[in-house]
Amino acid sequence: MLGVAVLAILLAPAEILKVEHLAVPAPSGYILEKKSGPDFAVYYVHPKQQSTPVLGLYLGNFASSFAPRDATRPTSFRLGRKTTKWRLWQTSEGGVTEYHAEALLVKPFGTEPEYSTQFHLFLAAPTAADLAALQEMAASIRPISAEK
Repeated sequence: MLGVAVLAILLAPAEILKVEHLAVPAPSGYILEKKSGPDFAVYYVHPKQQSTPVLGLYLGNFASSFAPRDATRPTSFRLGRKTTKWRLWQTSEGGVTEYHAEALLVKPFGTEPEYSTQFHLFLAAPTAADLAALQEMAASIRPISAEK
């Protein structure tokens, strides 16, 4: 578990991971995995040799939510020119709690390619502090053209 130290690292990212037309700031040691579908791609950003904490990003034109209908708490955040809400919830299996968040956005930057107008951000983390760090990382995603 990475805990609160991750948040400090994210505020000064060690590297920028390229996700198609996007730049994702990430701590050192994080990797990017891609799974392609027929008309979409799903990216996973997580520490090497660990499955969580993980930031998932669907890019396509048919995003859908998998947050539970009940037991979610919305909190606002901004990505690009859009303000939306994180849907937050927790799961528990075998005595292990996992923290989750997701957000759906359409053209948050206004510069998205035709094949990728919808974003589905989904996060999973072993602690609330790790989830907060992932939310900070997600909120700092930018179009590559905006990178200097």
